[in-house]
Amino acid sequence: MTAIRWATIGLLGIAFCPLKITPAVEFKKIRLTDTFYAEAAGLGDMDRDGHGDAIYGPHWYAGPDFARQHQIYPPEKFLPQNYSQNFATFVHDINGDQWLDVIVNVWPGKEVFWFQNPGEAGGAWQRHLAYPIVDNESPHLVDITGDGKKELIFHTGGVLGFAGPTDPTGVERWLFHPCSDNGNWRQYQHGLGVGDLNGDGRPDLLMAEGWWEQPAVLAAMPWQKHPFTFAQEGAQMHVYDVDGDGDGDVITSLAAHGYGLSWFEQIKKDGAIDFIEHAILPAVAEKQLNGVQFSQPHALEVVDVNGDGLKDIVTGKRYWAHGPTGDVDATGPAVLYWFELARGPAAVGTTTVHYSPHLIDSDSGIGTQFVTGDLNGDGQLDIVTGNKKGGFVFLGVPQAL
Repeated sequence: MTAIRWATIGLLGIAFCPLKITPAVEFKKIRLTDTFYAEAAGLGDMDRDGHGDAIYGPHWYAGPDFARQHQIYPPEKFLPQNYSQNFATFVHDINGDQWLDVIVNVWPGKEVFWFQNPGEAGGAWQRHLAYPIVDNESPHLVDITGDGKKELIFHTGGVLGFAGPTDPTGVERWLFHPCSDNGNWRQYQHGLGVGDLNGDGRPDLLMAEGWWEQPAVLAAMPWQKHPFTFAQEGAQMHVYDVDGDGDGDVITSLAAHGYGLSWFEQIKKDGAIDFIEHAILPAVAEKQLNGVQFSQPHALEVVDVNGDGLKDIVTGKRYWAHGPTGDVDATGPAVLYWFELARGPAAVGTTTVHYSPHLIDSDSGIGTQFVTGDLNGDGQLDIVTGNKKGGFVFLGVPQAL
């Protein structure tokens, strides 16, 4: 185990305002395994003992120490120069039995299965097919319909939409609800997100080429597309009010196999929603942010890391995405960073936005999907990642001012 620490001190307000000091942020690194099982990870209380558990590949690791592993499906080890059969991992109670199940996208363009938690009785986890062809490298599991149940967001056969169970048990093939015309999107498409962009309270769908407005009647087809080029090939796309002006902005990596991380400020142009790009990490290797630059930001989360009420960005490098020579700087350090959001006053009625990079670790990185949450109930943000270097937990350590 190793510990990584830095201090965050911010000056908020104008002259004669006091300093607001946020606690230092520290993480304790726990390596679950050095075996390459997956490029995804999950978390949840799998045995309902009150301790959060970490999920990486075919196993869940029991908290609070994560030393004991339990099998979800038969393990298969993969060589780092190749690929796994787990590109996304979600944790959710599919059948309503109060036990968390595990959902796995085995490969972009292939099946999503869910594994049924056997519960108190124990035994093998039953595998059920959710959907046979799930395209895009960044599917989401969120409640897009507002019914309190989570749906799987993806595209299939060139059509963007979502799927959910058709019966209470969840064992029947899930039903796909199309939301777009055929966009001819490919199996390995990059960039996908969900969030309310027009402020009507209904989550919209995002891809690298624009966003689709959810109609008042959910079944209306197709959803209205608003073209805008956010990225060449991003990853998870997030909607968040970065500048605090009351509307949703967009945060995305620019090239999952290249460089670049930006936030797109929502503005109004001729009465319609438009965006202005603000670079966080430049899109070229030669430029940096406070000396920081890395390639392959293939997954990211937007979450409050330091408890100041503002959501920060967690991302890093997908190590050896296509092997040791398949991408730019493929063998560079497998870093994991968080980018601290700070706001400050500018002209009257405006706000300045600044992101500061903080290194969490330089020998782990990310895969195609990871998770954040509070594993041990101490109020601190924790991170679970998995990739070709293995599986990792980063526990946030409480700090005093």
